[in-house]
Amino acid sequence: MFRFKVESHDLAASRFALSPLMELDAVLRLLGGLSDARGRLPPAVHERFERRYAPLRGDPLVQALELLRTPRHGVTFLTPPPGSLGQTVDDDVAQVRATPPEVAIAEIAEALARRARGRHVAGPADAVARWVESLPGESLVGQLADTLEELWRCVVGPDWPLLRAVAERDVLHRAQRLTSEGWAGALDDIHPRVRWRAPYVEVLGHPAGTVDLDGRGLLLVPSVFVTSGVAVYADRQWRAALVYPARGHAALWSSRRPPGAAVERLLGRGRARILLAVDTGASTTQLARELELSPAGVSAHLGVLLEAGLLTRSRMGRTVVYRRSPLGDALAAAGDDDPVPGTAGPATG
Repeated sequence: MFRFKVESHDLAASRFALSPLMELDAVLRLLGGLSDARGRLPPAVHERFERRYAPLRGDPLVQALELLRTPRHGVTFLTPPPGSLGQTVDDDVAQVRATPPEVAIAEIAEALARRARGRHVAGPADAVARWVESLPGESLVGQLADTLEELWRCVVGPDWPLLRAVAERDVLHRAQRLTSEGWAGALDDIHPRVRWRAPYVEVLGHPAGTVDLDGRGLLLVPSVFVTSGVAVYADRQWRAALVYPARGHAALWSSRRPPGAAVERLLGRGRARILLAVDTGASTTQLARELELSPAGVSAHLGVLLEAGLLTRSRMGRTVVYRRSPLGDALAAAGDDDPVPGTAGPATG
């Protein structure tokens, strides 16, 4: 069991954060069969990402990146640590480009040595080693950064507004609980292997160890691709971090159920979709991203649903959060019994 020791002053220093290149690394691991089978994407979603990735597989640099990953390890400088919720892929790629060449070469050499010691084919790794040795360090770092940028653009980028919205909704939920209930509330349903035992955040099933946060706080990082476990980061180049499955990722991959026909006729399709989407609370911007609607249109629909008593709203900092009222819950639940043409039952993921 691994433990983060948390003192009272760590609460104020703790933050939520996102890392686009960490998400890219996670999906490439899924496509490469390096992740636990329980964490694989549903077949239809896996195929969508595979179609995007397939044309790039023959690129020598993409092959090099594949060979530098093993089921339990990777190259640290290629997945910059998360720092804030506002972190963008441009920020991440810039961090990769800023890696000192000697650091990049040392990390790659370590990854290749680790691969050679494991049960992996040595031949391709030898080819990567020769390629690394043939390039000046600056060129090596720059080419790998370019490759990550292209992989992001082709594989994950098209879905990022939706994926980010799901992660942000998780943050909204946990930030409210962290503020009102402390660590116990924020960690209550984060993952079955994570629990609060004051003054420790405990991660079951992880190699034993204890890290004292010492006032630095803990980064909580929701992921839409880390779907079956949790990851712990305690290296000094990172802030102490816990990466966990974003709340609502299962509904994302199984596709949100369509509104019932009667509810849709009553409210209109746009308002019916929004009523279903605010089950765990969401802001106007998050709903616009998730449902691919204009912010102005979402705002207008929210106003009507609020006036009808189907929603409530509250403020968290500068963000207005909308949730279903008891009346809205009843109407949304009534839609479950509506026959929806073309559906055979609830989706599973």
